[in-house]
Amino acid sequence: MTGNGKLWKSISVRKLSSGKDPIAVIEQKARALALSAMDKGWRGPPFDPFQLADYLGFSVIPTDSVKDARLLMKDSTVRIEYNPNRNAARIRYSIAHEIAHTLFPDFQEAVRNRSDSDDETVETKEPPTDLELELLCNLAAAELLMPIGDMQDFLDKEISIRTILDLREKYKVSTEAVLLRYVKATNSSCAAFSAARSTSDPELYKIDYFIPSVSWNHKGLSKNTVIRNSSVLAECKAIGYTAHGDESWAGSGRKQHIESVAIPPYPGDQYPRIVGLIQSIKADTNIEQIDYVIGNALDPRGKGKKVITHIVNDGALAWGGRGFAMQLKKKFPVAYAEYRAFTSSNRQLLKLGNIHTGHASADVLIVSMIAQKGFGEGGSRRVVYAALADCLQKLVDVAGMNSASVHMPRIGTGQAGGEWNVIEQLIHSSLIASHIRTHVYDLTVQGV
Repeated sequence: MTGNGKLWKSISVRKLSSGKDPIAVIEQKARALALSAMDKGWRGPPFDPFQLADYLGFSVIPTDSVKDARLLMKDSTVRIEYNPNRNAARIRYSIAHEIAHTLFPDFQEAVRNRSDSDDETVETKEPPTDLELELLCNLAAAELLMPIGDMQDFLDKEISIRTILDLREKYKVSTEAVLLRYVKATNSSCAAFSAARSTSDPELYKIDYFIPSVSWNHKGLSKNTVIRNSSVLAECKAIGYTAHGDESWAGSGRKQHIESVAIPPYPGDQYPRIVGLIQSIKADTNIEQIDYVIGNALDPRGKGKKVITHIVNDGALAWGGRGFAMQLKKKFPVAYAEYRAFTSSNRQLLKLGNIHTGHASADVLIVSMIAQKGFGEGGSRRVVYAALADCLQKLVDVAGMNSASVHMPRIGTGQAGGEWNVIEQLIHSSLIASHIRTHVYDLTVQGV
């Protein structure tokens, strides 16, 4: 969005800005409100929007007659109605969003309804002018829930989408609120974006908004920029899935680092929206690391051949009784049958440190690592680190021979009782040290 107030079409926005930059004006108003409340004793994090509404003399009423929240005048009093059945973070953001509406000089002239869906940016599929209003209210809500001076530890750093999700938990707000607040406060060169699949061509993504930080000086990206489906954005297939990568988007002219996460779709849309950060590529990005993503290792990311790996025990002829192995068995029955044939042919093969390679598809292999001593309930650790180290070295050979990347959940940390910091070091000293691209998946989180 541009800072030129004359280019904004919403009447409410024009009344707010009087020709100035509407983004700067709404931020100043929200910041002044937050500072005033803090002077009166408002404290956080998390900063409670209900207390802020009380400080302002607004009534806040729970009712399931609204889908999300709305703002109206009742007996000459500002009244915010909200749906108490929404998750806590969404309720907090919605209350702050409605408070933000009162920063507009004409807020009393219409009932403001926030969302009839799980979308976090727009109320409904409204005209573009209403989207402008909603964007500014979202910026103001982020300013209210994460006031100036409270994110100082992060503002001079380039951060990942993981950090954004952690901050979301700390402040009890939405992912989008943290993103918007971060880019407006940081000194780092970055920009926040929201994208959705194009309605005319679902193979393309279109940027819905693009909010740069104060030090962002790259040109070419803006609202309506089209991104091809080959982007990492396409890996954010389900709500909560994350993805990142270095890409050159249309018009930008050079590669940038992209951090992204899927959030609920627009009302009536089939596909999730994608929000994220664009950052300049850091000088040390060539340092190889485990690639942590939120998603499902059963649905491995990226192009080319892939190896999905997991830990099995030395006491059973088959795997797949529970957890990840059970899902693996359901999705790849051929690989499961191959393992059963392997162990049944010679019981001596079922020994710690050995591995078996099964075939899931033309591009996906399943490597079962025998690194767990026995099975069943028990308080002691069952994963055997020495055996796992042997398995990982053999996995290096399999991945190398197939020019494949490796994909796994946090192996050995469930019933096997292993410590991830130990297993992580074993992965570093084997796969990463051998330049095998390795992805570790955490399952999706709620309320993004």
